[in-house]
Amino acid sequence: MKVYLLVSSGYTKQGMKLQEFLDYKKDCPMCGYPLKTIFHSRRQQSQSIENNKLMFFFKLSNIKRNSTEYKVAYSFDTTDNSLSIEFYNKEGVKFENESPEFLRIRFWELDKNLKGYRFYKECNNSICRRYMYESNHFTINYKAGTIDELKIVSEFVGLSQPTEDGYKIMRMFNNHLTNQTNLVITKASEEIWAGINYSINNNFGGGYMELNTPLIKFSSKEETTDRISKLLVFS
Repeated sequence: MKVYLLVSSGYTKQGMKLQEFLDYKKDCPMCGYPLKTIFHSRRQQSQSIENNKLMFFFKLSNIKRNSTEYKVAYSFDTTDNSLSIEFYNKEGVKFENESPEFLRIRFWELDKNLKGYRFYKECNNSICRRYMYESNHFTINYKAGTIDELKIVSEFVGLSQPTEDGYKIMRMFNNHLTNQTNLVITKASEEIWAGINYSINNNFGGGYMELNTPLIKFSSKEETTDRISKLLVFS
């Protein structure tokens, strides 16, 4: 068994390639900050990209204190949706021939605990964090060395308008599968409430409104805010 390659290369014949998903938006349309690509979740992981390979590294540490740390990388080819699994030793050097059996066992335990996969990109600017989009949840075919076809399934945009006593917050959730938009509108003292990490409900205070509409395509911050404001006049 190859150490660094648990799966062979393959192709997804239909659907979006990973590179297309990554190119949908490269920068946050709200602040211009580069969007961060995330695999599975925000759990601690590192990443790198080289030669069309987008790699996400996870630790394969033993629960024993002061044990040697190893890493495993999910290595995705962004052009054809193929996948390889690569192991690295404590010095960060990739195993090219054979890997210890215990590392493969640790990997399968890690993989089982992940319980499904997805990609998403979000604004990582701490003073903004108002934009995110995500893929469908997909499975990995380890025998074929491929992932399922990708689609952009949802998109979040956090908008705000200044008012006399604070801000009007407009949180837009676009569902690209149903072509519908869920809008949550409220008032707040700070723009920060438009961010990804904040949840607003009808107990928030300052007024609350929730609307479901046909998909409102995001064009620009100014134009989309204006469209929603006009929509609210007739709601």
